[in-house]
Amino acid sequence: MSTMLISSMTALLVSMAGVAGMHLLGAPPQWRAMVPALMAAIIASALAGLPLFLARKSDQRGITLAGLAATVLHLLALIVSAAVVLFGHLAAGSPFVLWLCVMYLSTLVALVFCISRAIYSAPQAADEIVSSESN
Repeated sequence: MSTMLISSMTALLVSMAGVAGMHLLGAPPQWRAMVPALMAAIIASALAGLPLFLARKSDQRGITLAGLAATVLHLLALIVSAAVVLFGHLAAGSPFVLWLCVMYLSTLVALVFCISRAIYSAPQAADEIVSSESN
């Protein structure tokens, strides 16, 4: 749950900063390209949070594998959304791709932060505890 919230808030903050920066430069903010990219990033963040949610009671190994699945799912969801938007002619080409790249990078950083926090807070695997006590 917190993964989706943190990633979504990151995407919203980045989009607001991008719009403010474009206004400062005097360029149009390309709303028709930014809104689909923002929606795609929020949906991809929600899908990426699903493996972490399902592995929430697991040990560090399980959370690590869920984190790998989450980052792959995040990337694939954004690739599929880019294909749908670009091939369906729902948004302008280059501005949409640029906004989507910015949204992907910002939500990926937030997702990796949440994954590392989940790994750190998860209990160690039982055989790791036994092997460290025998040394």
